[in-house]
Amino acid sequence: MTPYTIIIAGIPASGKTTYAKHLAERLHIPYIGKDAIKERIWEALRFDTSKMGNSELYGKASYSVFFYIAECLMKAGTSFILESNFLPPSMGVLSPLTQKYGYRTLTVLFDGDVEVLHRRFCERDVTDERHPGLAAKTNRYVDFETFKKATLPARDFQVGDKITVDSTDFETVNYGEIDADVVAHIDPSHSAPTMETHMTPSSEEEGTDAPQPLPNEMIAYVDGSYNAATKEFSYGVVAFVQGETLKSSGETPDVAEEAEEASRTIEEIHLSEKMDEPTLAAMRNVAGEIKGAEAAMSLAMERGYKKITIHYDYAGIAKWCLGEWKANKEGTIAYRQFYEETTKNLEVAFVKVKGHSGDTYNDLADKLAKEAITRQDEIGSPT
Repeated sequence: MTPYTIIIAGIPASGKTTYAKHLAERLHIPYIGKDAIKERIWEALRFDTSKMGNSELYGKASYSVFFYIAECLMKAGTSFILESNFLPPSMGVLSPLTQKYGYRTLTVLFDGDVEVLHRRFCERDVTDERHPGLAAKTNRYVDFETFKKATLPARDFQVGDKITVDSTDFETVNYGEIDADVVAHIDPSHSAPTMETHMTPSSEEEGTDAPQPLPNEMIAYVDGSYNAATKEFSYGVVAFVQGETLKSSGETPDVAEEAEEASRTIEEIHLSEKMDEPTLAAMRNVAGEIKGAEAAMSLAMERGYKKITIHYDYAGIAKWCLGEWKANKEGTIAYRQFYEETTKNLEVAFVKVKGHSGDTYNDLADKLAKEAITRQDEIGSPT
């Protein structure tokens, strides 16, 4: 695959840094932020941020180091993420570099209502969380017109293809959708996740083995597969949630309530994807199991569920998350971090099942993973 750089740009206080760090973890590639460099320069020199001359001088120094690191990574053929509030002049530096080293390039521009972003910027600058090397004691950008004049040119920045994200309201920003768009741009050959849904009547009858999730709960089964010939891995997920109720007209309230309870449906979701991240492929099947668990958690979050119960057959899926096993590889460290971030808003429970023991839905997840990895090639034997 051609090496790539993803440039996260846009107006200050639009959420660039948060998304850049998320994407770096998602893609397992380095992230370089200009402000992070400026913070370290401040920690070494302790310059006075109240003097605009100092801020501008060290800002230029930060960019110089920033672009130097970018070129070093390009010389090594490493894919990476750059993040800053780039203005059009930076195009004159980055465009020639990406052309010189043959990099596929994508700009993700964060934008929004300028008044909202300015208010957010001013509020952020006076919080204790703001690094002292970035917070200005006397900030000329408190004036809205000055802020607007200085920052709006960021909208014209673009190197390579471009995706624009409206972050006026953080609640409406869907990282999953942005991630999918990013991957489609940087790797057109990437096999996007395949999803199917099936609606079936809920049943409490004895002998029925279909899971019966509670409202606001998702139940999922995950498994992984690996193709030694292509060094690709995949995951399969079978998830269950409560679906719509099958309603009938002309019934009394009591009868209708009983009928509604009896006719509730279960939505069965099948999700699978083939992947080829070199840093994870060495983990073989386990890489797919991890990505399957992450995909299940992401799906629950995207759909607004409060709890997910994940059924798995490889012990590490739970033990790395719960701290029972030490996460010491790049893939397991990222997985534990993903879990910790996810559980801030989603309750996650784990249930161990025995692999290849006749468990209907564990076997189905295994089948989906194998189908995903052989979908476009039949070379080798997936395990």
